Amino acid sequence: MMGRHLLMQSLLGHLALLAEKHPKKANTAVARKMKLEANQLVRPKRESLRRAA
Repeated sequence: MMGRHLLMQSLLGHLALLAEKHPKKANTAVARKMKLEANQLVRPKRESLRRAA
């Protein structure tokens, strides 16, 4: 599971770099959708945080 988390963090970093260098490419539907999905996978779920406490 940690491998996927690191992969999504890396992807978000690459998308941020793309937004700096090529804003038009970063604003495509594919890039926006990938950013949303990566953010959802990187962000910890509230339920799992409650169980850990």
